[in-house]
Amino acid sequence: MGFSFLKMIGFLAILAYLASMLFLKGPKNRVYLFFILFSFPFLHIIIFSDFTVFDIVTLTHLIAFAKSDKVNRTELSIYNIVVLVLFLSIIAGYLLSNFNIENENWFRLIRFFIVFIFCMLLISTAYNDNDFFELWQKRLPLLVMFCILFLGLQMAIGLSVSLVKTLNPNVTIANGIRYPGIFSDPQQFAQFLGASSFLLLLRFNSEEKIKKINWLLFGLCLIGIFAAGGRAGLMGWCLGFFLFILFSNPKYKVYIFGFTIVAGIVIYLFQDKLAIFNRGTDLQDTYDFRAQIWFQAIQMFIENPFFGVGLGNYGEYVFIHYPEQTWVINNELVAFDHPESGYLLYLTETGGIGFLCIMLLILFPLIKSLITFFEFRDINHILFISAILCWIVGFYSTDSLGDVRMKIWVLMIFAIMISYRLKQTETKIEEETTD
Repeated sequence: MGFSFLKMIGFLAILAYLASMLFLKGPKNRVYLFFILFSFPFLHIIIFSDFTVFDIVTLTHLIAFAKSDKVNRTELSIYNIVVLVLFLSIIAGYLLSNFNIENENWFRLIRFFIVFIFCMLLISTAYNDNDFFELWQKRLPLLVMFCILFLGLQMAIGLSVSLVKTLNPNVTIANGIRYPGIFSDPQQFAQFLGASSFLLLLRFNSEEKIKKINWLLFGLCLIGIFAAGGRAGLMGWCLGFFLFILFSNPKYKVYIFGFTIVAGIVIYLFQDKLAIFNRGTDLQDTYDFRAQIWFQAIQMFIENPFFGVGLGNYGEYVFIHYPEQTWVINNELVAFDHPESGYLLYLTETGGIGFLCIMLLILFPLIKSLITFFEFRDINHILFISAILCWIVGFYSTDSLGDVRMKIWVLMIFAIMISYRLKQTETKIEEETTD
């Protein structure tokens, strides 16, 4: 799709949001959050000054429609403090950087924290809205279905079916195509599908069974991962799948085993069209190349240990100091925008302080959810962890958060995981107090 056509879709999405706010009934925060879910494939479209549909809709909502639903929990106060420290450390990184501070730096900082504001709004809404979890779970399959159908069109018609202006060079390989789906990078798509597959198995009403369509989409997500050719994404999915099998109900193990066999047969029959079987690059060569870039990234961190080189400055830094980290896109020499690892990117750009904050925001909720699982034996906690693992493992080899939609998706999973756990523990405390 042409860029102008995508921009038109972006404007239509903003109009759809405004219409939803004005004409749909129900809590405004819930309407906004479900709009984000339904419009997810188009939230990355840039409208002006690198501000996306998501940025504009979220800022508009905060200014005109948002309702404050506070949650007085110590854990959330800790997250707010960590985010504040991260914010201040990034500002310090800009001030101490060797690069001039431009408007783009401040715009990037604003966009970076808009998704955190979205996360906090989601936590408070889900926590205070008793119907939110079930309604969200019932709407999720529609988004996954759209992404799977889009992948099918892409495989049938070709890469001209796309929702981005430019596809990453790693889409085309010697022996085939790594399908990126709604994203520009197939690794992002693999991580998205892996996380989505586990979210489809959530049950917020214990009396309801997992629908057959969810199981079907679960299997199709696995096939999509193979079509995207994401090795790291597949590794993350396998780790999450193992965790789920380990702790799941025996009844579901039978279902999972059956769907795995069916998916395996489909994958075998269509292996010639699945990129993961056709990647000609030798693994050793791939990791030798990455090892060199990783080493240079570590050197960057050693030279800027506390506050990094500045958020978004990685490309400028390597263009000057490591000119071998460049490639040609549309006949133009462009510097790498990340060191083949999301973790190393944030380590180099935000320094040790910022990176520590980010890791705390990732690991603390996961550990709390694992502890809560052993307390309640609620498999939903394992499914949330499995979904996050798909991203955590894949993030080591690519900066998937470079696309705002992946930022939204990862933080959405964290937000729902945290709010669900807080709601569950609060209910138990109230029951014990009543008794």
